[in-house]
Amino acid sequence: MSRYTRGATVGSYVVAMTVFAVFILTLVTGATQHLHFSSVEYQQQAAKNMAEEAIHRALLSVVQSPQQSFGQSRLSSEVIRVTSSTYPANTRGTVCFHPDTARNEKLPLSLNNFHGTGQQSGSLNRLVPLDTLHLVGTGQCGHIRRTVEALYFVPPFPSALASEGPIVSSGALLVAGVKDPSKFPGRYQDMPPEEKSTSHVFSNSNDPDKAVMLGSGAQVKGNVGAAGGVYLETGVQVTGEVREFDEPQPLPKLDMDGIFNRLSAQVGKDMLGSTVAGDCSVEWTAQCDSDLHITGALRLSQGVLFVKGDLQVDGGISGSGAIYVGGETHLSRGADFRATDQVAVLSRGKVVLRGAGQDAYFFQGLVYCEDTVEADDITVLGAVIARGLGGLKLDNVNLLNSPVTISLVEGVELPNWSDDDTVQILVRVEERDPATRQPLSYKVQLRGRSDDVGQNDGPLQLSDPIEGHGLKNYQEIKSFIQNSDRTIWGPYAKNSFHLDWYWNADPEHQATFGPDPLQRLLDTLSGKYPDPDHRFTINLNPNEVLGVLDRSRVLLWRDAPNPY
Repeated sequence: MSRYTRGATVGSYVVAMTVFAVFILTLVTGATQHLHFSSVEYQQQAAKNMAEEAIHRALLSVVQSPQQSFGQSRLSSEVIRVTSSTYPANTRGTVCFHPDTARNEKLPLSLNNFHGTGQQSGSLNRLVPLDTLHLVGTGQCGHIRRTVEALYFVPPFPSALASEGPIVSSGALLVAGVKDPSKFPGRYQDMPPEEKSTSHVFSNSNDPDKAVMLGSGAQVKGNVGAAGGVYLETGVQVTGEVREFDEPQPLPKLDMDGIFNRLSAQVGKDMLGSTVAGDCSVEWTAQCDSDLHITGALRLSQGVLFVKGDLQVDGGISGSGAIYVGGETHLSRGADFRATDQVAVLSRGKVVLRGAGQDAYFFQGLVYCEDTVEADDITVLGAVIARGLGGLKLDNVNLLNSPVTISLVEGVELPNWSDDDTVQILVRVEERDPATRQPLSYKVQLRGRSDDVGQNDGPLQLSDPIEGHGLKNYQEIKSFIQNSDRTIWGPYAKNSFHLDWYWNADPEHQATFGPDPLQRLLDTLSGKYPDPDHRFTINLNPNEVLGVLDRSRVLLWRDAPNPY
């Protein structure tokens, strides 16, 4: 073998080894880069997931807080932090409403503008509309940060007029909003601009031509919408949008059967005959098992009237309370305006409101009907909801949408160890703050109740009532109950009855009523706790009957640039 041949062989070997080394190095480098890219992509996704999870948790915190107020005070406790065992220990998500925490941790600030006075400036150069929640979530995994931004629009129940059937108006219809009914002077035209708001008309009728028909005198300070067609005569003024063939709008739905059964089962009610000559006042609960005709005015003082047949009131309705009607409801003349009045009328049959002057006669509160609603020559300050396919028929009506916040503890005793042989305690709010709707004073009624007749159960027997008025707080109510005349209610209670159970519950009932049932009852009435089973309250606020999540709309959801 020549020297040249041997050199070529060694050279070929060296070249082959070099190529192989380069190949191995390329593989290793590629694998390392792929591993790095995969790790970055993993961290990016993990950070985004945590940002979105923090937004979801923040939304729940707001929805479940009293009056959806979480975040409005910008407290240091109003920071949502989430972690997950799925990701490394340094992976987290944050939504922050507290300015100092946001600044110190270099986080964008979220904003709760549900109860503001107008549009506000938020983080990320975002203008946040009224009744809108601006949530900015920051997720971090390792050194990677991701930012996600969301806008939730959760308006108050938006419509002064909402109907499953057609809406037809003639004459001078005005649909507008009033922010605070306690500041309403009696005429919409006399209100300052800052107290006015928009309100809307919506029909779920799918009539292709006339789901909504508004005559030439109509003014709507908001939108007009329908699942079907909208017909507006010449001269109709609509300041918002006209939306035809829109998605149906969810309407509040009350369990009328459940409410009626509950009212029928109550004891200690005033029983009314078929006719009341002159005026009628209801302070607690009154029931009529037939048609009822009241020839004068009806005044509710935190009272409940339950009529199994038709109801006719000739002199208008005033005060605060609720009316349940199994048949038709005919209300004539309306009442004078009073800033503190709020009445809910819930009727299975047709509701007819007849006034004697569009700006002079008022119904204040909520009309909820499972049939047709007809109104003329009257102002309704509140809301009208017609779930029947007959819809709404209006002539010379002002429909001024305003917050309806009627909630009553309506005659259900707090349970006790002693079963039916016990003390029935009724509590109702006597006065509320007109701005916050928080209770200022209460009234309380106590009765002994027993079904013992000898050794057997028999007809329910009730003691005379003991009543207290103007009680300001929990301690005054508790003291009133403790110091009540036991000679009146004592003979009706079993030996096992313990009065202090009302503020020191036995363990068996604490899961339902809490360790202090009386305090829990007052907290529920003030809005601190929900009462989804209506154990204590009848809540007739359409904002709450139709849940927050039912009304909410996602206006924006996007990945946002990290501001830091």
